[in-house]
Amino acid sequence: MRPDARPEICRYDTPWGAGFAACRHGGVTRVWLPGSEPPEVRESVCPGSRGLCGQVSRQLGQYFYGERRGVDLPLDLSGLSAFAAAVLRIAMRIPPGEVRTYGWLADGIGRPGAARACGQVMARNPLPVLVPCHRVVAAGGGAGGYSAGLIWKKRLLALEGFELSLPPGVCAGGGDVE
Repeated sequence: MRPDARPEICRYDTPWGAGFAACRHGGVTRVWLPGSEPPEVRESVCPGSRGLCGQVSRQLGQYFYGERRGVDLPLDLSGLSAFAAAVLRIAMRIPPGEVRTYGWLADGIGRPGAARACGQVMARNPLPVLVPCHRVVAAGGGAGGYSAGLIWKKRLLALEGFELSLPPGVCAGGGDVE
């Protein structure tokens, strides 16, 4: 496939609506949780996804409906900096149902003082669920943040059997409704 080829866009289903993913170069390049995709993504869905996009749709659907605890798909991290790719690869080592800290990520890439920078990478993670940024919490067990809102972080961890407590009065994120 040519490097400038357009990605194939597929849809996956969750109890909270449809999500979307983009595949190119034999790997997944982007995942949008339900409601986070730009309008042009919905318009670009390839009907009858097969191959890698078919696997993405199947595995993410199974994950969101509790039929599997994690996903195992090839990723395309080629558009990321070496630092960001290293942080995402370390995050992929966190087992389902467990959490680690931003400091753990920093230690894992050999940069113990880079916890804040690792947090910034997690905040821009283009592959939520596939790279489990929801499994990363603040030091001391605080929820930390989540780009899609803390309700999504809590939902994803609950699917894996981990109960995340949100402090009273914490805003769960824009538009999140239980």
